[in-house]
Amino acid sequence: MIAMAHYGRPVFYDPVYKANICLDALEMDIIHCAELERLRRIRQLSVADIVYPHAKHTRFEHSIGTNYLTKVIMDRLQFDLKTGYSITHDDIKQVGIAALIHDIGHSALGYAVDRFLDLLGERKSFTDKHVAKMMLCGEIELEVAGHRSIPRAVELLEKYESRGLAPQLLSQIITGNHPEPSKMYIANLICSEVDVDRMDYIIRDAYNTIPFALYDLEGIMSNLRVRDVEGFHGSETPRILAISFDGVPSVESMFASEAILYRRLYSHRLVRILHSMASRALFYARDEYKPLLQAVWLRTDDGLLQDLASCSIDNSRRIAGDIINGCPYYVSDTLSYGYSNMSYEARSEISHLILHPDTLLKLEQELADAVDLGIGEVIVDVMPRLRSSLPDYLMPVILPREEGLVDLREVSYLAHALVPQKTLQALPNVIVGFRVDDKAVAWKRKQPSKKVESMTQRLHGVMTSLVTCHQR
Repeated sequence: MIAMAHYGRPVFYDPVYKANICLDALEMDIIHCAELERLRRIRQLSVADIVYPHAKHTRFEHSIGTNYLTKVIMDRLQFDLKTGYSITHDDIKQVGIAALIHDIGHSALGYAVDRFLDLLGERKSFTDKHVAKMMLCGEIELEVAGHRSIPRAVELLEKYESRGLAPQLLSQIITGNHPEPSKMYIANLICSEVDVDRMDYIIRDAYNTIPFALYDLEGIMSNLRVRDVEGFHGSETPRILAISFDGVPSVESMFASEAILYRRLYSHRLVRILHSMASRALFYARDEYKPLLQAVWLRTDDGLLQDLASCSIDNSRRIAGDIINGCPYYVSDTLSYGYSNMSYEARSEISHLILHPDTLLKLEQELADAVDLGIGEVIVDVMPRLRSSLPDYLMPVILPREEGLVDLREVSYLAHALVPQKTLQALPNVIVGFRVDDKAVAWKRKQPSKKVESMTQRLHGVMTSLVTCHQR
């Protein structure tokens, strides 16, 4: 994303949309506040750039991209409103600012920190939306390097409360709520199953890693509509975001794109093991990183990794050094185990590992002892079996001839089948990686030595006692 000037106005050229994105004075102030500046150093895909070298795009770029999409969509909605509907300039400003700040509460190292919190049993204590809300309510203050005075988002937004930009209101919008039922479509646009956040990160991730996973974004934006919720008995009828019947194939293409990204990118074995490596580095040095919010969550990707690589804990220092030097643990096909091939008893054992991280760490130590490796040199990455059912509410679809609204599931079996939570069931849900001295072997650029093959077989023998597989 390249910044330039256009007739005196700041412009960002976004190669994903091949568009010049213009920001007004307030938006420019917002992107230069401390919370947004931090996002310049938070990669969208964490350490996945080690596997996909072009995956270096940041959450800062993503935030500007979502802001752009909201403006395009709101502009089109203005020309498709029924009699009695109205979209004001303040509404457009509100949703644009909400799009800019929706990710300010995201953690450093993304998925790796999530897994670290799982090991600590603290996952429920931290979510990006909750941290963003704390920031907007002035409960958290970021530490800024240097002596320059950097404004905070909450300080800027408090000056515009009368225009619908109160920090507390924006914190509701980014979590999918709006105090005015007639403006629920604004919250839907920012946080729903088909929102600008998902629209941008899917197409941006695909553009930078797997171009054939691009989807029909234009078809979605062109078919979004605002409609009343029929049969609502309240003081004010909610107005929500819906997709016309003609836009259903475009939404299906987005779910298909996301499913491809889950298979080829998010669940790539090396990407998964790199995230688990970072989580173990944090876990072994956990006593040096307190309180978690300031010491880990609100850091930047490279800052946290470099800090781990120079910390006093040997295991953490070694693992972080391997990540920085692009040396993932070796993951053999033999050490990948899918739910589809597991017995019921084995699935129960895996569920126990997910719920009891201490048991998972004991298993890793048992595996390391079996092949004469040290603490943290064997990692068992367990992908939780996510829900196989769809959310209660997916996306309202406007039936032909305006005959009412139905859920997307009722008109699209394909969308139902392609929701990532279902496609994950077919992926290897347990993988085992271990440290090898030869980087070329880890990247599978050459055949493993007899020693590595022997270690693989011994590890498989231990895992077989836990994961009793059978052919179906």
